Amino acid sequence: MISTDAAEISPWVSKALGRPADCGQFIAYVRPNREILSAAWFETLFGDTVVAHLATARGFLPREFLWYIFHYSFRELRAAQILAPVSRENHPAQRIVTHLGFTLEATLSPQESPVLY
Repeated sequence: MISTDAAEISPWVSKALGRPADCGQFIAYVRPNREILSAAWFETLFGDTVVAHLATARGFLPREFLWYIFHYSFRELRAAQILAPVSRENHPAQRIVTHLGFTLEATLSPQESPVLY
């Protein structure tokens, strides 16, 4: 089931990403008992670009949720582009975003950890 309840999702995303996720838009894939399995945080929308972060419990990203991430970005937020910052050390996340069709846009200096896809 898909949820957009920011009050429910934001603390889970903050814990999963290890940083505050207190503003923006949130969607999550939740079990009927309200356990969050995957979440997307749309941190920033500037112009027609959205910055999105993904967090999962045990690497769980169901196809239905992945579809909704793109639907939400392009149809509901009316974005033309999604940027997905990924730490240069997070190889599993790099594989996921590459598999989803993202391409490398930029690599930041070692002091600035994310790689943007």
